[in-house]
Amino acid sequence: TNPGFETGDTTGWSAFGSPTISVQTNQVHSGNYAGIVTNRTATYMGIDQSFLGVLQSNQTYAVSVWVQLVNGTSRTMQITA
Repeated sequence: TNPGFETGDTTGWSAFGSPTISVQTNQVHSGNYAGIVTNRTATYMGIDQSFLGVLQSNQTYAVSVWVQLVNGTSRTMQITA
């Protein structure tokens, strides 16, 4: 259900708050695309994906992310499950 942004597909992802979610080709990790969050008006706003109905009880899952700031100083990133 999550093709990853590297494919240029935002299916399964949504905005947490009211920012704009899209893909871009300027700064990529792998593949040809990367996700980008713009028009944030609050620090909590970002990208969201629901795992409701996907994850199963008593299973172990590995989750990884790659984040790059467009500009600014070092920041703290947060993943909430």
